[in-house]
Amino acid sequence: MEIYQRGQAFIEKDGDLEFAFTKLIIKGQNHQYFYATTKDRIGTFSPVDINQLEMVPIPLENIWPLFSDHFSQAMELSSSKYYIKEPNLLSYGDSPATLQSSNEILNEVLVCEILKANPHPNIAAYIGCVVTNGRIRGICLKRYKMTLDERLQDTKAFDRDACLREIELGIRHLHSLGLVHNDINPANIMVDDGDRPVTGWRSTQPNQSQPSIE
Repeated sequence: MEIYQRGQAFIEKDGDLEFAFTKLIIKGQNHQYFYATTKDRIGTFSPVDINQLEMVPIPLENIWPLFSDHFSQAMELSSSKYYIKEPNLLSYGDSPATLQSSNEILNEVLVCEILKANPHPNIAAYIGCVVTNGRIRGICLKRYKMTLDERLQDTKAFDRDACLREIELGIRHLHSLGLVHNDINPANIMVDDGDRPVTGWRSTQPNQSQPSIE
C-alpha cells in the first residue's frame, strides 16, 4: 500500500486557525482505495505507518464513473501538451455529496462533450476522458500558457478591452448551448500564447433560462 494523497485540516478557534487532523488517501492493490484520518500532524514528505491507521474503503463506483463509448477517450497523454484534471479524493466522506463524487465527474464530462461538439476559440479545449479499467480517472484538456490572473501580474503590454470582449464571446457561446458558467474569475480563465483568453468550464452546468451578461 502507498499514500496516494494527503492533506491537513484546520478549524478556526479564537480567531486563529488550529490544526485538527491529517487526512490520507491510501492506494492498495488491485486499484483499491481507502481513506483515514489521524490526529498526528503529518507533513508532505513525512513517513507514515499505514498499518497503524484505521482505513475506510472507498468504493470505486463512488469516485470514478464507468466510461461510455459515447464519450471521447484521450489516447495521447503528453504532459507538455495536455493537462489531466483528476479528482481530489481528500474531500471524500466530508459530506453526503462527496460520497458520490463520480456523479460530479460524469456531469462534467457530459458538459465537455457538448462543448467538444460545439467548439469555440474562447472555450478551453477538451480532448477526452482518461480511462483505466473501464472507469474515468481524469479529464484531458489542452494545456495553456497561464491563467489570466498570472497574466495580469506580468509587466508586458496587455489589451484588457480585447480580453474582456473575447471572454464575453466565450460566455455567450456557453449560453447559446443552454449552459451557464457560475464562476467567472481570473483564476479559471486561461491565456494562450497569443494572449487570447480561454474560459474554463469547471462550474458550468445546464440551465433552462438564458442569463444575460451584465
